[in-house]
Amino acid sequence: AEIKDSEFKEIEGINPIVFTKYLASNSIFATLDDLKDDLPPLITTYVPVVATDSQVRASNNIFDEIKKVNAFNAKMYLDSVIKHYINNPFIWKQILVETEEKSNIIQPINLNIDVLPKEKELLKIVKSEYAENRKVWIYCDFNNGGQYLESETIVKRLKRLIEAEGLKVFMLSTSTSTYDRKEVIDKNKDKFDVFICNPRLVNVGINLVFCPTYIFFMPSYRVDVTSQASKRGYRANSTMENRIYHMYYENTIENDIIKRFQRKLAESNAINGQFKVDIEDDDKIRTASQFSSKLAIKQ
Repeated sequence: AEIKDSEFKEIEGINPIVFTKYLASNSIFATLDDLKDDLPPLITTYVPVVATDSQVRASNNIFDEIKKVNAFNAKMYLDSVIKHYINNPFIWKQILVETEEKSNIIQPINLNIDVLPKEKELLKIVKSEYAENRKVWIYCDFNNGGQYLESETIVKRLKRLIEAEGLKVFMLSTSTSTYDRKEVIDKNKDKFDVFICNPRLVNVGINLVFCPTYIFFMPSYRVDVTSQASKRGYRANSTMENRIYHMYYENTIENDIIKRFQRKLAESNAINGQFKVDIEDDDKIRTASQFSSKLAIKQ
C-alpha cells in the first residue's frame, strides 16, 4: 500500500549483469535450433477477438456482484469463474460467494448466442489449416462443467461446432491415464483432423510431431504449461512450419491475462539469456531485464 504509484508496470526479471557474472560461467543454455540448423519456422500469433456487448456486460455484472461480497478475494474468480463464463455463457447455476461475515447468491445471466465470436474465429483458423493439410491441436482449460455450469462443456461444444464443418475431432479425456496417453494418441492420430484436450495432459513427455498447429482457445497465467504444450510438435525431426495461436477476447479480462502472460514469458525467457521483450500494444511496460540491459550498455 505504501509503494508509490507509477505509470509503468514493473515486473520481475533477471538482471543481465547477474546473468553474465554468476550464471553464464556455470550453465549451458541450449535451444532446439542450437542443435539443428534446418528446423522449420516456429510462428506465434496472438489472435484478439471482440466479445459481444452482452458477454461483456454479463461477465462484468458477475464480477461486480462478487466484489460486493468479497472484495478482498474477488480477483481469484477472474481466471476461473469469469473466464469460464465468458467462453460458455449459456446455462449456469447460482454462484454462492461467502466470507466469514456475509454471503450472497449470484445468478449469472444465461445468454442466447448461436456461435460466440471467438468460436467463429476458431472455425476460420481450423478450416484454413485443414485446407493446407495440417492437423490442429486445440487446448482448452475447462474440460468439465465445473460446479456452476449446467450446459454443454466448452470442449464438447467446440467438438460439435467443428464436426458440423465436416472435420473429424478427437477429444483426449482427462480420465485417460498418463501411461496410456501416448498409445491412445498414436492409435488415433491418422483417423482425425482436429484434437482437443487440456494442455496439462500433454505438456510433457509426449511427441506430437504429426501435428504442426496448436491453438490455445483461452489465455492462461501458466507460462510453464503453455510454453511446453505449444511445442509438442516442434521436434528435431519436424518438417512442417509450426504455428501457435493464442486466442483471447480483447475487451474482457482475457486481455489482462494475455498481457500478463506475455510479460511473464518475457521474463522467464530472460533466465535463458534471451532478453528480448516483445509485448503487443503496451509501451508502458518496463522490465528489470529491459532496464538493466540498458544500464549494462552504458557501463
